[in-house]
Amino acid sequence: MLEWWNSFIEWWNRLTVNEVQLFILLLATLLSGLSYLIIKLLKLLKFFKKNNHEYSGDELINLAEKLASKYRQQDAETIKELERTVKALSQQDSSKYDINEALSLLSEGKTEEAEKIFELVALEARQNGQDWNKKEAEALHHIGSLFYLHDTQKAFDSYKQSTELDPSNINSWNMLGHLYLRIGQLDNAEQAYMNVLNLAHTDQNNQAMGYGNLGNIYETRSNLDKAIELYKKSLSIYIELSNREGVSRQYGNLGIVYVTRGDLDKAIESHKKALDINIELDRKEGIASNYGNLGTVCRIRGDLDKAIEFHNKSLVINQELGVKEGIAASYGNLGLVYETRDDLDDTHDDLDKVRDDLDKAIEFYEKALTIYIELDNREGIGTTYGNLGIVHHKYTDLDKATEFYEKSLSISKELGSKEGMARQYGNIGLVYEAREDLDKAIEFYEKALIIDIELDYKEGMSISFQYFPVLAPIM
Repeated sequence: MLEWWNSFIEWWNRLTVNEVQLFILLLATLLSGLSYLIIKLLKLLKFFKKNNHEYSGDELINLAEKLASKYRQQDAETIKELERTVKALSQQDSSKYDINEALSLLSEGKTEEAEKIFELVALEARQNGQDWNKKEAEALHHIGSLFYLHDTQKAFDSYKQSTELDPSNINSWNMLGHLYLRIGQLDNAEQAYMNVLNLAHTDQNNQAMGYGNLGNIYETRSNLDKAIELYKKSLSIYIELSNREGVSRQYGNLGIVYVTRGDLDKAIESHKKALDINIELDRKEGIASNYGNLGTVCRIRGDLDKAIEFHNKSLVINQELGVKEGIAASYGNLGLVYETRDDLDDTHDDLDKVRDDLDKAIEFYEKALTIYIELDNREGIGTTYGNLGIVHHKYTDLDKATEFYEKSLSISKELGSKEGMARQYGNIGLVYEAREDLDKAIEFYEKALIIDIELDYKEGMSISFQYFPVLAPIM
């Protein structure tokens, strides 16, 4: 080693200045090139490793559930849709598309790359002519499932095109029904769900799904007997199939209808059955939801201490899970309990107690509102503004109440929520009635009634009609 070094020094000393400069330049060039090759090699290795990771079935399911959670979609059908889409994405041609990058971005809640891949798949199928219609319909279906999370119109357009290209795609019809329901087109939603039933044939899972979704339509229309009939049909099939999650879901739906119908004993029985199954399945989000529903029944019954107990149980589970949507819902429900205390106190003898309860209601509503704003949950924001309006109305702060009602109304218009619009038109009408501006009151009551009639929403119609006998003698 020493001999080699001495030979190098002797050689170096014989070099001229120009030769030294040339040597250093050649050495620098060589090192630069070597560094470039190393960096390229590392990038290739990283790319190779990333694009050769094969997601297991469980990983894809977890990714779909994570994506649904990020967009506050906890409905079992929506999650199943996302599972199908994520699986389909993983099976696309990785030599054409960066599949793992798209899947990685989906795990962060970013859908754009996956949407682009399916758009390219649909375009390629379209260019191949009618023989590829089903392939294009399938790609559009998956585009719809991703847009369903964040863009109602684009989701609607994608699913509608999918059903036009492939009228036998039962899942596209089902999701299209959900979107019609979301925008208040109940007749079209019903037809979409009827298509699901017609295409189900002997597939009992799809039959149960179709009956359950038709139950939602009739519940929205306040045709509660028909809703119960359909939910029970769905429940019966799920029991036969031993689909415990489906059984739990339909018991929950029945419980909600029984509450609306005023049959609180049956409501509690149904919600407890749903709760027992979710405890058995260790579905914590389902358990939290069931506690919330039981709390609502207890509030309506006037058992407010029990209602607070259930809503606090729901709150604790949601906090443990970090489900902000659930936390906000629990805060909103607790606000309703404290607001209800004022309704149940006919005497209002203890005004300090009344103010304390209304202050607590405002406190919980504002906590819910803060989370909904953070999540950009427009529906939650709108509902909470309406609730805050009601509390300020009870305080007889009519200007503040009107401000909140109008904020809620604006969001309902933005979302296309006709039911929400009707509710706030009615509330604003009550403000004008309190101000003895009866012409304005009637104007807003009529706006609410027109929407309720359009939606065939019997409960809303009943509320709206209640106002007119009071005003008729004055008119």
